Amino acid sequence: ERAASEAEAQRAAAERAASEAEARASEAAARAASDASRREDSELAAAARRHKADFEAAKEIIALKEKQLLDMDDVREERDVLAQMVRALRAQEAQKTKVAMPKWLGGGRDP
Repeated sequence: ERAASEAEAQRAAAERAASEAEARASEAAARAASDASRREDSELAAAARRHKADFEAAKEIIALKEKQLLDMDDVREERDVLAQMVRALRAQEAQKTKVAMPKWLGGGRDP
């Protein structure tokens, strides 16, 4: 009977130890999952910050390019106005001096 009682006590102790080991393993797995989740969240947040910074940089580059295009348009318009003024002045000068003006300068047209 004593051997049976000791065997029962050992079995109970083994079950408690197994239960405690299982609980520790479960806690460790939960901590590992939580750590992995935090790590993944941290990595995702870092990636989101990088993408946001890239997006902001791209917006700045686009705004700069748009400004450059607008400036180029302004220069083209100024060039066209100046070319028109030069043609008009040359036409006036040609009328004063009665010199034939080449067609590519606007000659051959009646004012």
